[in-house]
Amino acid sequence: MEFFLVLLAPMLWASATLTDKMLVNGSGDDSRPDSLMAVSGFFNIVVGLLFILPVILWKGQFHEITELPMEHMVPLILNGATQTTAMLLFLKALSDEEVSRVDPWFQTIPVFGMLLAYVLINEKLAWFHIAAIGLIATGGWTIMSKGIAGRKVVIYMTTSAFLLAVNDVNFAAHGRQLDTMPAVLLDMAGKALFGLILLVPSKEIWIKLNPESSSERIKVGPCTNAAFKGFVVGLRTKLGLQTLSEAFFISADFFFDRAKLYAPVAIVQGIACTQPMFTILGASLITIIVLAFRKKDRLSVSDKHPSLWSLRQRVTFTFWSLVAKISSHWAPEKQGITFWKKFGGIALIVIGGAIIAVTQ
Repeated sequence: MEFFLVLLAPMLWASATLTDKMLVNGSGDDSRPDSLMAVSGFFNIVVGLLFILPVILWKGQFHEITELPMEHMVPLILNGATQTTAMLLFLKALSDEEVSRVDPWFQTIPVFGMLLAYVLINEKLAWFHIAAIGLIATGGWTIMSKGIAGRKVVIYMTTSAFLLAVNDVNFAAHGRQLDTMPAVLLDMAGKALFGLILLVPSKEIWIKLNPESSSERIKVGPCTNAAFKGFVVGLRTKLGLQTLSEAFFISADFFFDRAKLYAPVAIVQGIACTQPMFTILGASLITIIVLAFRKKDRLSVSDKHPSLWSLRQRVTFTFWSLVAKISSHWAPEKQGITFWKKFGGIALIVIGGAIIAVTQ
C-alpha cells in the first residue's frame, strides 16, 4: 500500500509537467521563472492555512511545532530555499529547451540522494534496491531523452537535481521528529517564504557559468520588480493554469514528503523517477482524446454565441480548450521518441518498480 501511495507523487508531478511548458512559454513577465515561483509560494500559503493547519489543530498536533527544537525547525524552514532555487533552475532550463532534454536530468536525483543519505543520516540500501533504482532511472531517461542538452541546461539541471536531493535528505533528517501534517506544514512554510522573497526588489545576484564570458551567467535572486509585475499579471492571465499546476504539485509534494518520513530517502526518490513514464503516457492519452473529439467535431460545445452558453457549456469548452493546448505544446516533444524507446523505458521502470514493491 505504501508503495502505491508514493506512486501518486510522480503521477501528479507528471500531470503538472504537462502544464509547465505552457506556463514558461512566452516573453511576458508572467512567464518569468521567478514570477511563477512567487505564485507557487502564494499557493503554498493558501493551502497551508486553509487545509493543512486546520487538520493539525483538529488532531491536536500543533504543540509538536511549538515544542520542536530550533535545531530542527530552522533547517525545515530553510529547506524552502533549496526547493525554490532548484525549481527556478528547472523552469529556466524549461524555458530554454524542450522538456525531453530537461526532465531526464531529474533521474540523477537518487544518485545524489543515496550518497547524501548515507553520509548525513546513515541510510544504507541493499544491493537489489540500488539495482531497482538504477533500472527506474535508466528507464525514465530512455523514455524522455532525445539527446544531451546544451551546456547551460546541463549545469542548470545537475545543480537542480543536487539541490532537490539535499532538500529530500534534510527534510527526512529533521522532519522525522514530527508527525506528517506538522512536518508538511513547516515544509510548505519554507516554500512560501522563499517563493515570496523573490518579489522583494533588491540588488541582483548573478552566478557566472563561464568566467571568461560575462554573457553566460544566471540570476539566482533576489529579483527585480519585474518579478512582482509578473506575479500580479500572472494571477490574472494564467490563474487557471497555475491553479491546476499547483494543485498537482502540492498534492504530489504531500505524498512525497509523507513517504520520506517513513521510508529510505533514495528508495522514495527512485520511485519518483517513474514520472517520465506517466508524463509520456499522459501526453499520448491527451493527444488520442483530442484527435477523437476533433474527428467528431465535438470540441465546439454549442452553435450559440459564447455569451449565451450555459455554465456547463462554458466549463466544458474551457476544459477541452486547455486539453487541446496541452496537446499542441506536447506534439513536438514526442517526435523522435520511437515506440521501442517508450516500450524499453517503461519495461525497465516496471521491473525496477516491481523489485521495490515486493521487497518493501
